[in-house]
Amino acid sequence: MKHLVTLTAVTALFTGCLGQPEATPAEAGAAPSAVPSAAPVSKVALEVEQAIRNVDVGKSLGEARATLEASLGDATLSDDLRDEATLALARARDALGDREAAITTVEGLLEKRVDKHPWRFEDAADALLQKLVSGGAQPSLGEADEGSIVVSPFARALTPFFPVQEGAVKVSLLQFGAPTDADELGTFAVVDAVRAKAREACPLCDKSPSGHTSSSRHGSWTSIPAQRARLDRSLVVFFFDLGAHKIPARYDAYLPLPSAEVIGRLEKGEGLVVVKSRPGAPPVILLGAPREAQLPDVQKALAAMTEIPAAPVAVPLTANLRPREIKAVMRSARGAMKKCVEEHAPKADGTLKLRFDVKEDGTVANLTTKPEGEGVSDAAFLACIDKAAGALTFPKTGQKLTVAYPIRVTK
Repeated sequence: MKHLVTLTAVTALFTGCLGQPEATPAEAGAAPSAVPSAAPVSKVALEVEQAIRNVDVGKSLGEARATLEASLGDATLSDDLRDEATLALARARDALGDREAAITTVEGLLEKRVDKHPWRFEDAADALLQKLVSGGAQPSLGEADEGSIVVSPFARALTPFFPVQEGAVKVSLLQFGAPTDADELGTFAVVDAVRAKAREACPLCDKSPSGHTSSSRHGSWTSIPAQRARLDRSLVVFFFDLGAHKIPARYDAYLPLPSAEVIGRLEKGEGLVVVKSRPGAPPVILLGAPREAQLPDVQKALAAMTEIPAAPVAVPLTANLRPREIKAVMRSARGAMKKCVEEHAPKADGTLKLRFDVKEDGTVANLTTKPEGEGVSDAAFLACIDKAAGALTFPKTGQKLTVAYPIRVTK
């Protein structure tokens, strides 16, 4: 069957919590109260907790401030209690009229915790600093509404590999051969998936778990050696095709399936998804397709999966050329076509409407060129353009199609 592909783009030449809801702090910026421990609590810790409660309700603020100031240096305090006490001290100082001291207290805590991201009191510290400096949190145009965040079923299936610890989830994501396009499918939106599941488990909770994704995208398998240290602890995704992203067998140890087996499957014309689970680490994922332009179709199939596949999954693919492949081949002829303009039509201002067949082996046949505009009808110019277009070679698909491609020629 022969298909017609018309490209409208014109090439121009020469131109929170998981259980029950927590009590809401009495004042904006107040941190959650310390969780009682089964272990013995020191006298200093009890005094600090009482001082924090007094600040929460606005009682005996001078005494609470003095207690907190005297106790922060005590080595028996846990890091969490010390951070909570620091925020309470800032609020007490502000309530007693010393806003500058309150601000510097929060700033000092944020500076101290700069390498601990995310941490339990990060949101509370940010909110308090906003309140002290500018009167309250300012809305950000860059923040997406929860309803607009795309979370794929597969991202939800990945959440068991990333448990919430101390109210936060951390994801390290390594991608090799990944397309530069944004992941609009939310295929690996694990942090958002964790938050979504937390909201579903506890709809009345005010807070979702905080989270951070450390994402590293590499255009080629050649980055594998440089990332060896991260491979064992990251969610690893390999994009594999029979062209530039064909990973050599030398690196089979890092793949969920030997490269020879991957190549054998792809040579049949099918796409491939392979996921290898690892004890104590996130899985390794391979997305394969015969051609790079088919990889988005394989990723779409992966994003729709509701569970981690235990065995390789074949993904049916259409063999037809994608528009991006046609554009890439046409761009490769820009140099030759530009030379045609320079030699035969330097003052041209018009459009050339090319129409041709791409045969099963990728070669061009039945080329016609329709000129429209000033100076684009010169016979030598059209012969030059036809020669450049006729020499194009497209990926072999085993199918014939017709391409209509406009080229804009300007002075």
